[in-house]
Amino acid sequence: MKRLRAIFILLCLPTAGTTAEEEPRGLEALLCALGNERRVEAAFTEQRHNPVRRVPTRFSGILRHDRSHGLSLAYESPRESVILIRGDGVWRKRPGRTPEALPASGESDFLSTALPAIFAFDLPRWEESFNVSFETQDEGSWTIDLAPRPDVPSDNLLRSIELYGEGLDLRRIHIRRPNRSRIEIHIEATRYPESWEAATMREAFFTEEPE
Repeated sequence: MKRLRAIFILLCLPTAGTTAEEEPRGLEALLCALGNERRVEAAFTEQRHNPVRRVPTRFSGILRHDRSHGLSLAYESPRESVILIRGDGVWRKRPGRTPEALPASGESDFLSTALPAIFAFDLPRWEESFNVSFETQDEGSWTIDLAPRPDVPSDNLLRSIELYGEGLDLRRIHIRRPNRSRIEIHIEATRYPESWEAATMREAFFTEEPE
């Protein structure tokens, strides 16, 4: 069934070089399919590029997104921690400790605004803050560029977000910051669970109320 739906979506996509403004139906169909997945789980690797460092900082772990519980990033390397981004802010849990709310800062504000916006796959929501462009390439690959609208205050946290995918799978997120730093997140082994185990809910989404 997923393969048939993927073929249907790809047939609806516009040709290469077409933007969302010229032919929005292709982008809307793709986002509708992506947004219909209630739960997403995938392995990820993250590279944080800082202009003052020659070598990027590398991380890896498991990404989980649940429409009701938020976006969870379970970092496994180089050190363990879980970052949960949900409606009441950004939370962090370290091994053997209870979850703690991260204080308001440029970084936590950036996390709480940029990443949930990506995984909403909601075009009207995107267009409230971003100029959106969309292109397809050969064999079903696609690119979505989100550039902050100049008329929307952004606190100078973000320059652009670029999404790269194939079919119905998001493969890479490239986040550029105004200070020339950037974050690349590579996503693989994506699956769509019907439900989460209780242990996963506790560890990834902190379903037991934090103190």
